[in-house]
Amino acid sequence: MAIRTSLVFLLASFVCSAYSQLLTPIGRANIEITDRRFQCDRIECPMETERCVVTKEKHPQSDWMLVVSNQCYSQDGTLLKKAEKQQSIDPKVHVKIHLEGRRIYGDRPSVGENDADDDEGDDAFNRAVDELSKDFDLN
Repeated sequence: MAIRTSLVFLLASFVCSAYSQLLTPIGRANIEITDRRFQCDRIECPMETERCVVTKEKHPQSDWMLVVSNQCYSQDGTLLKKAEKQQSIDPKVHVKIHLEGRRIYGDRPSVGENDADDDEGDDAFNRAVDELSKDFDLN
């Protein structure tokens, strides 16, 4: 019985060790934009914010540190608010995340996007979505 318990414990330890090597928690990132609020992950941006950028990447001088940066920008690109936080991370993990949110008025972003008509690109995207949706049609 003691051998069986030891084997189960050893197997559980091995599985937990292997699982922890596969997954490295880096947290979540969230951007929420409404008429009354512009939440850029961990900071609330001023109302004149047009763009929010959240990045998560390794510290340039330390493999053990993950740098999480939240930045709010105005329409002309001026930095309005910034927050930065560091947390420890497994040095073998490579992380580089860039998440961006913009205010949209009508069907186009307010700034920073190509203003040329891109109907051909939209049509191609819509055709691709239609093709994919056929695969999931349950009727």
